Amino acid sequence: MKRSAVALLSGGLDSMLAVKMMVEQGIELTAVHFTSPFCNCSSRNTGCGNQARQ
Repeated sequence: MKRSAVALLSGGLDSMLAVKMMVEQGIELTAVHFTSPFCNCSSRNTGCGNQARQ
């Protein structure tokens, strides 16, 4: 039985490391990152949103 999960990416190191650990365990992931109009990020091409698109 193949295991699958949804990973919620916050943009921090902890969520990226959790995803990496699950992938190494053979878990099929769907990564989700929300872009909020209330975000005060200086650049949209940094952080986990960019990583999720790769």
